[in-house]
Amino acid sequence: MAEKHADAGCQTLLPVGESGVIDNPCWGSKCDCSLLYLIGLIDRSTTIILESEEYIVLNKPPDLRMDGDYPATVIKLLTYWYPPDSLQSPSANLMQKVSYLTKLSDLYDNEIRPCHQLDYATSGALLVGRTRRAAGIACEAFRNRTIDKIYLALVHGHVEIDCPTISGVTKEDIVNSIRSVDKRRASKSKANRKKSFQGFQPASSIFLKWKIFYSRKGGKRPRDFDMMCNVERKVSLKEDLDSMASMSWGQIKTNKDWKSVFDDVAKTYNDSLKDEQKKTENVEPAKNLDLPAVFRLKADNDENIFYVNASLASKVDDFAMEIHADALKNEDVKMNQECSALDFKVAVTRCTIMGR
Repeated sequence: MAEKHADAGCQTLLPVGESGVIDNPCWGSKCDCSLLYLIGLIDRSTTIILESEEYIVLNKPPDLRMDGDYPATVIKLLTYWYPPDSLQSPSANLMQKVSYLTKLSDLYDNEIRPCHQLDYATSGALLVGRTRRAAGIACEAFRNRTIDKIYLALVHGHVEIDCPTISGVTKEDIVNSIRSVDKRRASKSKANRKKSFQGFQPASSIFLKWKIFYSRKGGKRPRDFDMMCNVERKVSLKEDLDSMASMSWGQIKTNKDWKSVFDDVAKTYNDSLKDEQKKTENVEPAKNLDLPAVFRLKADNDENIFYVNASLASKVDDFAMEIHADALKNEDVKMNQECSALDFKVAVTRCTIMGR
């Protein structure tokens, strides 16, 4: 979708999101907010904070969307810097091809997977998995709240907090209580979920990746090299491997023996990933806590530390989140809001005043 837009003498054809929004980021303008323009402003060596075989930590620029039909997004930026095999043709115009991407699934072999979200205006460290497996393990850790996230905000005005101080409760008690609620919620919804999970790879995906691997032997060793080798350990004849590499997944499915090869490799991979994710699910017995909307903990012994307890829910067809009414009335907020029509999730934020 595109729209003719005129602004301060600018006449250009701009990509517009499904909502009709035209971005006007702080690092550019309505006329200059393309991926090409953004890349010209940032230094890759400082924007990529950490890089390993499994993960990337991106210092996300402000006013940049994660994905969607917009001129520049996190997905487009990462795909341009870390293009999958399908985009590495010498004749391909990489910038042009990446500009058409709106979501991860637009490329079947794009392994880049952000492990959490940062809002459009928020800058800072974004953890990205370089494989579905790595992303699946990290996403599960975020879901189980075994990872701490810290935000720094500049606030205008005077921060004077008049709130009760709670005795006999520690930060660890709050974290364990939240995890306990999350675990109960997950158990109740398990029956309604598909068999797939974060990082899950069906046999068809493994087949497509193996085809690329088989056709490019001698090149760069892929991160999932062991999984690709598992396929070839199960097929002894090179003639059979050559035949498989020339087929589509639909054709493979008609051969029971060959389909079972990819089914077995997928099962081994997915079972191993599940075991890794289970390591993040350990939840200690928790106290049943109903806490005020704003409070301090005596255990912190610091007047500059306070907590905001406000359960949040997503509204249908609305980007904004809704805060539970108990928090707005400054009443005790129950850790479990399952009786509500909206799907409220517990959110307790620890705030530290760094300076005044």
